[in-house]
Amino acid sequence: MRRSTALLALAALLAVPAVASAQVATDLAVTRQQIQADRQAIVAENLPLTDDQATKFWPMYQEYRIAVGKLADQRINLLLAPPAADTATTKEINDMLNEWVKLGGQYAKLQGDWLKKFQPVLGAKGTVRFYQIETRLDLIVQAALASQIPLVPVK
Repeated sequence: MRRSTALLALAALLAVPAVASAQVATDLAVTRQQIQADRQAIVAENLPLTDDQATKFWPMYQEYRIAVGKLADQRINLLLAPPAADTATTKEINDMLNEWVKLGGQYAKLQGDWLKKFQPVLGAKGTVRFYQIETRLDLIVQAALASQIPLVPVK
């Protein structure tokens, strides 16, 4: 089952310690590609839709994923390319933190905007289920990312 495969991939990624930055980016890209390749199939498998709903939903879903992907890319790039911890100024670190929070706010706003678009098509229960599925898939990517982020040393 796809769910088992995703969980095994996640477990394998969590078991491997963080390595060089280029390898981290490559590993994360592979994980994201695997999930993205299966994402629509996973959503389809777990979100029952009528023919009418499917006709309306899938083009919206593609548009939604493009918008979410842009924000996700920005957040990942921000985390994987922080200023050199030993030489970064307080201002550089604060700028990075402020950008992280700003992107989180943009993501929350994007979800709220799309909630209003999905509800007329999926209904309240279908929309909740959709966001639950998306959240689970996002958490797999986030867990893989978290295991690969080089932590800033604190002196």
